[in-house]
Amino acid sequence: MIEMKECCVEGYPQALAADKRGADRVELCENLAEGGTTPSYGAVKLSVERLQAKVAVMIRPRGGNFVYSQEEFDCMREDMKTLKTLNPDVFVLGFLHEDNNLDREHIQEFVALADPIPVTFHMAFNRVPDQKEAIDFLAGIGVERILTSGKEGKAPDHLSHIKELIDYAAGRIIIMPGAGIRSDNLDEVHKFLQGTEYHGTKIV
Repeated sequence: MIEMKECCVEGYPQALAADKRGADRVELCENLAEGGTTPSYGAVKLSVERLQAKVAVMIRPRGGNFVYSQEEFDCMREDMKTLKTLNPDVFVLGFLHEDNNLDREHIQEFVALADPIPVTFHMAFNRVPDQKEAIDFLAGIGVERILTSGKEGKAPDHLSHIKELIDYAAGRIIIMPGAGIRSDNLDEVHKFLQGTEYHGTKIV
């Protein structure tokens, strides 16, 4: 059964529109053309206060890769500390090393910093070479879900791989398919994957 339709939005007006269309949760970002960056304080505050939908907040200082400098981590820490005071439902983040393996130290730090607000590890997961080992680690440190299209590209092109990840996770962590999943293909995708949560910009 589909328990959660998460709609990826840019800013508060889009969040409000997605809420009215029936999204169960919005992933609130800015700069979707860059893959999504941290939204403004005002956008998060109004979304948390006014939406029926749950609110997930992206923590990402820029587009591009997921390898960050110490200065960028400093900014993300301050953003998370400030936005945490607004009590969003989820924080969304993802950090890698140059070889695309997980930056475990910083992931653990930010999961602890977010606590008790749960964390989604985002599409950076697509680049990780050993995804099953990454599932073990992320589940083990208490990350609640992984947002992934399986590999780079659109989720409907990698359904067999995503199904393998869902089966491997075995309920230890939610695998939330995203990218290319829309309201008009969701039923077909779900029939194959039998997931519980799905993500997209046009999912509602």
